[in-house]
Amino acid sequence: MEYNFEKIGERIRSERKTKDWSQETLITELSAKNVTIHRNTLSDIENGCKKGTFSLPLLTALSELFNCEVGYLLCEFDCKTRSDTDVSNATGLTADAVDGLMNMSQQDLLVVNTLIERGDIILFRYALQNYYRKSYKTITISGIGEQSQIETKESNKIFQYLSDEFIHDIFNGLVHDKRITNCFMRESVTEYWKAFENVIEENNSLFEQTEERKEFMKKNKEFIQSNIRKNETTDYYEEFSKK
Repeated sequence: MEYNFEKIGERIRSERKTKDWSQETLITELSAKNVTIHRNTLSDIENGCKKGTFSLPLLTALSELFNCEVGYLLCEFDCKTRSDTDVSNATGLTADAVDGLMNMSQQDLLVVNTLIERGDIILFRYALQNYYRKSYKTITISGIGEQSQIETKESNKIFQYLSDEFIHDIFNGLVHDKRITNCFMRESVTEYWKAFENVIEENNSLFEQTEERKEFMKKNKEFIQSNIRKNETTDYYEEFSKK
């Protein structure tokens, strides 16, 4: 495979600047990983001037510092990992979008997944498309299209629809989704019991640590852990449906 050293240098420079590191800082970070490189050599690499300065220890150290695979630094693919690149190629999502997905919490991913499954993402696209279509009207004169902006009052109606009715419909759809209901409720209930446990632990220091007190604390802890375990399998969606 033929490598473009100018592109490789640009990528390394870009990753360094993303971290807000100077060349001296990067050299120091590399030194901490037992990789020695001089300032002039690093400048040559970033400028794509020297082809013989890439050693395996240097590439692996850079990939660790920039949290990416070596192939990304060598411009073999454009996302930081090969798997992310495959997702990007299959979906058309940008590298930043894929990276954003990978860094989402379980709850965030669940919401995004549900929006896609339910088709709300597509509906939102239609709403945006509808907005732009209604924001401008086309008047054709002798085959020449001329656009004029509609009245502010009408434009505001569309904004009102997007911000109120449409979002309200999506929100209602999400809060009545079984997976989302159980996920968020279980998280909230677990946080409650853990907070309750912390309060008991803090107040415990105010009392004399007798055997009775220790037994009391033990039973409380077992009670709280039992509720946390029970919470992990509780179907809150079914409970809400009965109301």
